[in-house]
Amino acid sequence: MEFPSNNQKGFTIIEMLVAVTAFAFVVMVATAAFSHVLGIERRATSLQKIQENAAYIMETIAKEIRVSEITNSNSVNCRLWPSTSLAIKHPVNGSITYFRDSADNSFHRNITGVADTVISSNEVEFTRFDFCISGAGSINNQPRISIIATVKSSKDPNLSINIQTTLSQRKIY
Repeated sequence: MEFPSNNQKGFTIIEMLVAVTAFAFVVMVATAAFSHVLGIERRATSLQKIQENAAYIMETIAKEIRVSEITNSNSVNCRLWPSTSLAIKHPVNGSITYFRDSADNSFHRNITGVADTVISSNEVEFTRFDFCISGAGSINNQPRISIIATVKSSKDPNLSINIQTTLSQRKIY
């Protein structure tokens, strides 16, 4: 008696299940890696926005301080009582005050009698913006202002940076 030969080609159900399981595992790992990379990219973009906004505001203030007269009084003890606003007298724009609005953590530039402008982006919040002033009103000392700020992302409150810079007025004796 002869047995018929089984010449059928194809996969068994077990081989098919192993292949589908392996493919699903590879897709799952790739999706998790993509999701992680996407999260890192979003954090990097938020951090870049924080840095760009802080740099813009610092440069805006620096330009005006260099040519203006500082009208604030000197900070007695900057660590304990820093100034939360800066008042200057600009030769073209007149009296200008910079300050942080504690209600919405935005940063403002107020030209007395003209306009109060928010100069910070709505994507960032300034949780601290202090001015330490020395040499203002002095004939012999170059006026200096140290600016200390903490800026955070309004979308990701865990992302924040601390910045500090010292500026001087271009006062020629």
